[in-house]
Amino acid sequence: MIKRLILRSTLYTLWVKLKRRFSYRRRMLNELYWIANLDRRFKSRKELEGLDIRMGNWAMGPAGMCIFLDALNQVNEPKVLEMGLGESTKIIQRIGRISAHKVIDHDTSWVEYWTAQQKKRNQTTPEIEVYPMLLSKQRSQYDFGSKSIGSEFNIFLIDGPFGARNNSRRNILDMADDWTADKEFVVILDDVHRTGELQTYAALKTKLREKGIEFKSKKLSDLKEVGVICSIHHWQLLSI
Repeated sequence: MIKRLILRSTLYTLWVKLKRRFSYRRRMLNELYWIANLDRRFKSRKELEGLDIRMGNWAMGPAGMCIFLDALNQVNEPKVLEMGLGESTKIIQRIGRISAHKVIDHDTSWVEYWTAQQKKRNQTTPEIEVYPMLLSKQRSQYDFGSKSIGSEFNIFLIDGPFGARNNSRRNILDMADDWTADKEFVVILDDVHRTGELQTYAALKTKLREKGIEFKSKKLSDLKEVGVICSIHHWQLLSI
């Protein structure tokens, strides 16, 4: 409860902004480190040869891309749910050993543009479902209505919808309601340097503890910051 109140305080938000302002050089070095690591991963996989990836800003950074590729390698029969269509989707479309892949987005025009670009490159497109976005200062999430989504997946890549000041991109919390102690999962939540995403990251860990689900977690920093939470089955991912 105390941690939740701290994360919602104005002083904490101000402290985070100041910390990021004065840590730019260190974060830039981290960015270069992760770019080098990602380059080695790409060179070791022939199917990713020549793939054009634009990282940062709205897209996930190189640290997130690295841990995502590692998750795809480690998880048996990876079933990927992407919340937010983008650069990571290109990677999945190139890798052949994906058992299931679904993308969720809220922006029809972006989906149309992205798929058109893929067709120009003679690349395939995944299953994409468009849902409205619920966005306010208090939360952001996709509105699935009465539809249940997420139970069949074991890798959750969260880079959408738009961020909120509090409780940002919180659909994963509802999905975790149905998880049990034997559930295998890797959750990759982008932009946890922002208060809203950090609240969701912390809330998911609290929920897992309350449900008695063992997990490991780690935050990785490039110019941005990505949070990773995985079931104990995949603790090796965080030895990176």
